Amino acid sequence: MGKLTGAVMKEFAGRADGNEVKEVIGTLLAGK
Repeated sequence: MGKLTGAVMKEFAGRADGNEVKEVIGTLLAGK
């Protein structure tokens, strides 16, 4: 989970805040 979060944070750097990143991760995990 930590690596995934880090990858998403890099991907969204400057474009999304922490809450948006958590929402994206939640969506990704829910889709699996």
